[in-house]
Amino acid sequence: MVAPDPHTLASVFGMLGTLVSFLVLLAPLPTFYRIYKRKSADGFQSLPYSVALFSAMLMFYYAYIKENAYLLLGINSFGSIIETIYLIVYMIYAPSNSRIFTAKLLVLFNFLAYGVIVGVTYQIPNPLLRLKVVGWINVIFSVCVFAAPLSILAPNILGFTFGMAQMILFLVYKNTKRPILPEFKLNEMPNRVAAADDEIIVACESTTQTGLKTGEGENKTSCEADDDHENQSQTTETSAITHDIETSPESIV
Repeated sequence: MVAPDPHTLASVFGMLGTLVSFLVLLAPLPTFYRIYKRKSADGFQSLPYSVALFSAMLMFYYAYIKENAYLLLGINSFGSIIETIYLIVYMIYAPSNSRIFTAKLLVLFNFLAYGVIVGVTYQIPNPLLRLKVVGWINVIFSVCVFAAPLSILAPNILGFTFGMAQMILFLVYKNTKRPILPEFKLNEMPNRVAAADDEIIVACESTTQTGLKTGEGENKTSCEADDDHENQSQTTETSAITHDIETSPESIV
């Protein structure tokens, strides 16, 4: 059996890898279409796309210093463009705090870190060593691209913990018997409850009668006071009339 040509295998798997990478880059399209329809990026994270753009730019640099890496140049040029479009759409519809966070990520990864890597590795005099160093850097950040979407799990860690605690408590206490309180019908009430009701009724009646008597006494007292005041007024008027008659000149004559 004839062994396959290594160059042929490299070309075939290179094309397959390019096709798979193309599909991976197009995978977020439904997400950004949903963001566009909702006119809001609330609930989505920009970290995976920032890291993906950084990785595509690094792979483009690797393909640039490597000879005859046209497939890598093509797919990573497309990757850099599509990831930039994703981030632009995200920043249009994201809240202000998310925009600031995304801008910080772009400055940190795509300007500072990328500039340092290119500037430092380009000074390596040995082309093979330079290619190897840049290749390992790309491997590390390619792994980060696939690990970055796990950042969405961070807000759910606390909820997951409490949910597990609730399930454990349910499994521990699900067979525990609860004490059942006795139920009574209206005609089967205990004597103590009935007696208490009678005492409450008697107390209410006595309070009502006392209130009525007090009200009657107050009304009677007020009426007697009015009568005394009226009699005193009449007596005062009679005395005044008598005094006038006695002191008038006609009565003296």
